[in-house]
Amino acid sequence: MAQIELLQHAIERFGVVTVMDVGLYDITTNKPLMYLDTLKMSNITSEGQQKEIKGGKFADPLIIYNYGRTVNVEFQDALLSASTMKTLWGADVLRNAAQITENRTQTFSVGTGVQSKTLDKKAVAIQGVFDVTANAELTLDVDNTPVLGTYYWVDSPTNGKTIYFNSSATETHEIIVYYTALTGAKDTLTIAAGAATLNQTATKIISVYNVTDAVYMTLGTITPALGTYYWTTGTAMTFNTGNNADVVIVEYEVDVLGFAPVQALIKSSSFPKTVKFVGKTFLIEQASGRQILAEIEIPKLKLNSNFTLTMEAEGDASVFDFAGMALTNDEHELIKIKALRYLD
Repeated sequence: MAQIELLQHAIERFGVVTVMDVGLYDITTNKPLMYLDTLKMSNITSEGQQKEIKGGKFADPLIIYNYGRTVNVEFQDALLSASTMKTLWGADVLRNAAQITENRTQTFSVGTGVQSKTLDKKAVAIQGVFDVTANAELTLDVDNTPVLGTYYWVDSPTNGKTIYFNSSATETHEIIVYYTALTGAKDTLTIAAGAATLNQTATKIISVYNVTDAVYMTLGTITPALGTYYWTTGTAMTFNTGNNADVVIVEYEVDVLGFAPVQALIKSSSFPKTVKFVGKTFLIEQASGRQILAEIEIPKLKLNSNFTLTMEAEGDASVFDFAGMALTNDEHELIKIKALRYLD
């Protein structure tokens, strides 16, 4: 048997020349969770512990007992995605643009007395208003005639973009507004009831508000009942307010420059799962120079929750490091290394 293995070694020798493509799978359903084909480095290390028994006058080593083998995996990706952060970091991914907010800053030049300005996007919350000229923060007043040193803004279906200032009685002041806006919400559009054409193709209707009756309308059928509207795709909408002279405000999402907003949220309780790891690459056979398909399988890999996100202006582009530790399955397997077939 030993002679056969010695002969096989001479025949089967190969070189490892490139990185793996890695697939991660749910260990219960075996469904794919993630496929990584832009890795820069993949590294597998195995360690074991040992006990030594020594004896005699010179403490000669008599027995060495090995135990506690571990297999650790490290891989480095050139690219990052929200799906990567979900699977490898344990993040909660949100793709609903109506729920993803953006922190925005807008600067105004404000004259004397009560002045009104329009925010670039409809705000859902004002975080702060700072008077640069006076080096002071403006406080919130109760209505749209704010007293000196205050501002007014209210979140409502009919507004959200207009903000009133009263920063000075004698000179123009520079005012900075810090506010939160929805990323995917289009500016509200005021239209007459009955039927309407939206300015842009909607991807989702956020809200329909009947200003005249001060009520929100709900989605109905193609011939909407009283108090409902109808929309499926595109720009066409129909309404049934009971009076076509009613004023209706429609707020809707659009596909902004083809990009769909996404958010990855990592909580104190967010941790990655245990997955099945399958890495594929090719080896080079020494005898022939031919490529051999190789597969490395780890039946149970516990992904590490540690990560570093580095951003710098100079040097190489940032890379993203991930790691995990193999756990034994019912057959006490840690890792399978396979050379499968020629690729050419």
